[in-house]
This record gives sequence, C-alpha cells and structure tokens, in this order.
Amino acid sequence: PVSVILLGYFWEMRHPLLTLSHMLRLFVYGTLKRGGSLSRNMEGSKFVCQDTLPNCDLYMVEWYPALKQRQQASEATVPGTLVHGEVYEITQELLEHMDGVERVDEGLYERKQLTTSKGNSVW
Repeated sequence: PVSVILLGYFWEMRHPLLTLSHMLRLFVYGTLKRGGSLSRNMEGSKFVCQDTLPNCDLYMVEWYPALKQRQQASEATVPGTLVHGEVYEITQELLEHMDGVERVDEGLYERKQLTTSKGNSVW
C-alpha cells in the first residue's frame, strides 16, 4: 500500500504512556505552516523549530499538498526529497481538533512514525 499524508502533519509522542496532560509534537508542512491558509487551526500550539523530513516527496492534490515517504533509503540522494516544515508542541485537545481538520475519519491519510533531519521522532 502507498502511504500518503494529506495537509501535512505527523505526530511525535514524547512518552509511550501518553496522557491527556502531556504535550505532543507535530510536524506541519504546506497549508498548516505559519501564513498558510489553514494555519489558524494551529492556535494554541507552541512553535518549536523549522525542520525537514528526508526521504519524502510532496505532491499537489487539488488545492492541498500531500506527502509520500520514499520506499528505499537510496532514493534520498534524488533532488527534492527533503520536505521543509515546522515543528510545534500541541495538546491532546488540539490533536483531536486537527484530526477533524484533516478528516481522519474519512481515511485521507496514514500516520507513520518518521525521524526529521534534526532527529525529532514524529508521527
């Protein structure tokens, strides 16, 4: 199966025993980045840093970007395989809100755990 992540977010759990009071880490690209058309949905989050996801490609699907992870690490040397984005800390409540924005229940994307270029483990 092909993994496609729409509108741009991955999640990082800081601890395996995550509770509602713990913060999550979120990687956004495209429309959710600062100044993007959906950035208003990031209200209440804390900007951490700019970062990149290696071994990935961006595609335009209608009006929004979609991210696809490359299957082979050797493909990472191909130009255009770094996706630039932003990392945020968010609450569980904001995560649930973002699931609605991203229409998770419709199956528009698959979350995968990835590691950013700065070593952030993100979903």
